[in-house]
Formats: sequence, C-alpha cells, structure tokens
Amino acid sequence: MISLKFCDQSLIKKMKRKRQAVKMQHDISISNDKRRIPFRPQHDRTRKTNYKNVTANKFKN
Repeated sequence: MISLKFCDQSLIKKMKRKRQAVKMQHDISISNDKRRIPFRPQHDRTRKTNYKNVTANKFKN
C-alpha cells in the first residue's frame, strides 16, 4: 500500500508539471500573438528597439 501511495503522489506531481508546462506554452502563444499585432504598446521595449532598427535599415538603403 505504501508503494502504491507513493506512486500516486509521483503521478500527481507529474500531472501538475504537465499542466504547468501547458499553461506556460499557452502564455507564450498569447505573447506571440501580441507581437504579431502591428500596434506596439508603449511598455513593450524589445518591440520598440526592433522597430527602430528596421526603420534605420530602411533609411540606410
């Protein structure tokens, strides 16, 4: 019985980890969707720098 109980606990832990991973993936996909939107929010700094670089390259050519 003890070993069975331990097995159950480990399974529960695995399931929790899987659920967390799925949740993280979901969050990532949502953030990717946000990045695809042309309107850049003010607080998204990485997006801004990328945009500036793109415009600079345009002017170079």
